[in-house]
Amino acid sequence: MKNILVVCYAPSSFDQALSPVKDRVNIVKRTTQSEIKTIKTLDDLSVYDLIIIGPINHRIYATSSSLAVHFRERFDGPIIAIGSFGEWRDYLEDTGCCTQIFASEDKAAAFIRETLFPTT
Repeated sequence: MKNILVVCYAPSSFDQALSPVKDRVNIVKRTTQSEIKTIKTLDDLSVYDLIIIGPINHRIYATSSSLAVHFRERFDGPIIAIGSFGEWRDYLEDTGCCTQIFASEDKAAAFIRETLFPTT
C-alpha cells in the first residue's frame, strides 16, 4: 500500500482530492500545531510516496512554505501544494520545492491518481 503525508490546517482538508485513491493508500494527516512541529524531526520521509501541503494556521511556527523547503531537502518524490491563496501558491512556485501547485482539489485529484497509479 502506498503512503501519503498530508500537512494542512484541518483534518477534512483534501478529502475531495484524495477520494479517487483513498481505498488504495494509507493517508497520514498532520493538522495540529504539535503534529506539524513533529514533522520537522522526521528524518526518514522515504516511507511516503507523495507529500501534500496545504495552508497552515499562520500562528504555527512551521509554516507550510518552510515545510515545503524542509521536505524538498529530504524527499525526492512528488510534493504537491493545494490552496486557494494566490500569494501562497506564488511563493511556493518561486521556491521550486513543489512538483505541482493547484488552486483547487478537483484538479489535484487527477494528478494524485495518475502519479500514484499511472495508467499504461
